[in-house]
Amino acid sequence: MSWRFYEMALPTSCGVLTTWLAGIQPRKRQTKVREKLKARLQGMQTLNQGEWPTTWTKKLEGFRRIFEMRFEVMNVQYRPLFFFGVEQQVIFVFPALEIGDDFKPPDAPERADARRQSIIAGRTKTYEIDIFSLV
Repeated sequence: MSWRFYEMALPTSCGVLTTWLAGIQPRKRQTKVREKLKARLQGMQTLNQGEWPTTWTKKLEGFRRIFEMRFEVMNVQYRPLFFFGVEQQVIFVFPALEIGDDFKPPDAPERADARRQSIIAGRTKTYEIDIFSLV
């Protein structure tokens, strides 16, 4: 079975990653981030979690269930935060950046965990990500 990828729904009827990606400027950077995210998701999709390179994902210290996807575009460290749902689901809940060893925004892991809890409790919906529509 392959992994399926989801994003947290926002009140605007768009997903958190979709909204974040649309706001990245300039357009050239946005295109490169979309390409890198798409390639990473395609690479992860058919591998077992244990086969994912540690350069791709990492469990956040101090948070039992929050992980970060890791990639760089044009000298910016992108860190979309996610958790594992049921039946091979990866659910993205908060897009963050890493500057030095710190998240931007600094409370990104806490906000991601609060969003995870809201999804688990059924208060927030998710949308499946169509990997092929990312670029």
